[in-house]
Amino acid sequence: WVDALAGMVTVNQVLRDSEHSLEIQLPFLQHMLGEFKLLPIMMGDQSLESCRILAEALVRVMGDERALLVASTDLSHFYRYSMALQLDGVVQKHVQEFDPEGLASALAAHRCEACGGGPMVTVMLAARSMGDSKAVVLKYANSGDVTGDHSQVVGYLAAAICRSSG
Repeated sequence: WVDALAGMVTVNQVLRDSEHSLEIQLPFLQHMLGEFKLLPIMMGDQSLESCRILAEALVRVMGDERALLVASTDLSHFYRYSMALQLDGVVQKHVQEFDPEGLASALAAHRCEACGGGPMVTVMLAARSMGDSKAVVLKYANSGDVTGDHSQVVGYLAAAICRSSG
């Protein structure tokens, strides 16, 4: 898939980076899926146009193969609890409404935050191209829910994208 993607998007080999979202997801994926192939992708330019280009490339490269697309990101960082709820609520709304363009617009206008917002938008666009039309928020929480410290929190959201049941 890397070679096929290279013909459609800019591919750079990242040897050393502090990005850690893959390491967070990998144990869960290994537990749930057993053996599988992995194509990790990091996005630099997270504009809507870049998201569209990458989503289209992923859909073409995957073809009819079964694949699980995962976007991993934190949401707002280090706001007071109440402000984090507002910012993260914007992300949650656009995910629930399955509105990748609205999410991209809100991110660009700084109405919400997600360091991996581009991957979220890309996965939603690719999923829509493959016939998925619904997102279900599985859980929203922030670090204040766990620690009880509401002075500076980090937001998290888990969602699943699927075909609408009608």
